[in-house]
Amino acid sequence: MLFSLRMQNIALIDDVRLDLENGLNILTGETGAGKSILMDGINLALGSRAQKELLRPDGSSRVDLLFVEEDAKILSRLTELGISADQGEILMTRQFSVSPSQQVRSLCRINGQIVTAGQMKDAARLLIDIHGQHEHQSLLDTARHREILDRFDDRIQEAKDMYHQLFETYTALSKALEGYEKDEQDKERLLSLMQYERDEIEQADVRDGEEEELKVRRRKLYNSERMRDAVTEAVTLLKENMSGPTISDMLGQAIASLNGIASLDEALPPVLESLRDTSAVLDDLGYQLSAYLEQLDMDPQELNEIESRLDVIRRVTSKYGATSDKIRAYYEDLLVRIDKLEHIQQTKEQLRARKAAAEGKLRKAADQLHALRYEAAVEVGNEVTEILKTLQFKDPSFVIEVRPTDTYRSYGTDDVEFRIRTNVGDAVKPLHMIASGGEMSRIMLAIKTVLARRDEIPTLIFDEIDTGISGRTAQSVAERMCQIAQYHQVLCVTHLPQIAAMADVHFAIEKTVAEGHTHTEVRSLDRDGMIEELARLTSGVAVTDAVLSNARELKEQAELRKQQIAGEKTL
Repeated sequence: MLFSLRMQNIALIDDVRLDLENGLNILTGETGAGKSILMDGINLALGSRAQKELLRPDGSSRVDLLFVEEDAKILSRLTELGISADQGEILMTRQFSVSPSQQVRSLCRINGQIVTAGQMKDAARLLIDIHGQHEHQSLLDTARHREILDRFDDRIQEAKDMYHQLFETYTALSKALEGYEKDEQDKERLLSLMQYERDEIEQADVRDGEEEELKVRRRKLYNSERMRDAVTEAVTLLKENMSGPTISDMLGQAIASLNGIASLDEALPPVLESLRDTSAVLDDLGYQLSAYLEQLDMDPQELNEIESRLDVIRRVTSKYGATSDKIRAYYEDLLVRIDKLEHIQQTKEQLRARKAAAEGKLRKAADQLHALRYEAAVEVGNEVTEILKTLQFKDPSFVIEVRPTDTYRSYGTDDVEFRIRTNVGDAVKPLHMIASGGEMSRIMLAIKTVLARRDEIPTLIFDEIDTGISGRTAQSVAERMCQIAQYHQVLCVTHLPQIAAMADVHFAIEKTVAEGHTHTEVRSLDRDGMIEELARLTSGVAVTDAVLSNARELKEQAELRKQQIAGEKTL
């Protein structure tokens, strides 16, 4: 339910808060008092486009709607939209600003989380439905007719779930078969290409780390001449210098010099031993470098082979994957696709058989779903027709057409459309062709009355749907409104005392002038205040004692009728 509504700095409203309750919440007021501003504010909070004329230029315009919801199904759908409702609370906030260039900007939040206006609308569709003389979103949208009808009978939803499972299987098989048929048209070309790719990958036989190993070897071969010169110079210095003594020769001379005096000082033998160790190390290093120099040679043939191999690896990795793992994955998928093409005819025959079997089951499920929808359509049509007779229609007929088609869709094969005859001699026509706002309002009310038990939207708003009616029709509309309020929270903006008398909660919307500024204010009325407001609605001019007495009697009769409706709870 809509727990509270707060509007700040919207048109004539400075700061207004309405604390709403379950049942029938009535809003009344003089023409121009600001009833339409309240409805505009609610629509703004639900994502509608803002007109700058409604907003304050200082960026302080704001609307907050606080919903409290216990229905697990609605909370689950909100979760699917990414909206978390802690303890069932959903706070929808929209704040506005007007730029110097008169561009309207807004910021939408749900439970503090920034969302788009589209996301705000998606969430609002689950929580509230607004109906006005020219705003019958749910009923004028033909696409919604099937959804509304399907809520009338739980068996329809069960049949639809079963149908949808079969539909997904059938759709998957159809797509698979289409893919095979497309492949068959290009079979030879595709098979030749895939076999070429398979052979290329197999012949390349790229190993893990092979490219890096080859690059290291290539670098060594490219630099072999430079390396030979450097190693030759090192060997010469150590042991093979033909033009002078080597490091080893000079180190031998140093050892010979110390050898003759080592016994004279105990500090010299360790030094002499270190020199001998160093000499041995240098000799060993010399032999190692000599051996390295003998095997250091550049083989042009090997370098050409490395370059050729690297070209193969680069070509394969650029086409099939940057690593051996990716190439292997591509190769394995390639084998599957080749096998598929080589056995395409056999696979297609198997798929055709499975698709035919799936379509048989799907057709049976679609027929069962159609039968349930048709049965519900007759029942709903008859009940709505009977209610329309009490709403000042002459010889009405409300018909829900359920037309089967040959097209399988996720929700069945049926097209559903609401059609109506409102006058004697008229043909039954689509609902959207009804031109009269007053007629449309009463038709919508009759449908809502029948579907009230099944309609999942918890809060309904009726914005002056009583235009153009009076007398017994007004009383009948009031009773229907009261009946709907047994199953939903209802907000109703009205000017008819018969409807206002049924209020569980009544708000009076008034326009006042203070300090040279016009304000719209909203008062919550107690029972005496409700009677005074009914007297104003009844008299239109002066409220006399006789008018108050009549208003009190109207309220008492309404309360008695409300008790009867609550006891019956029969629509």
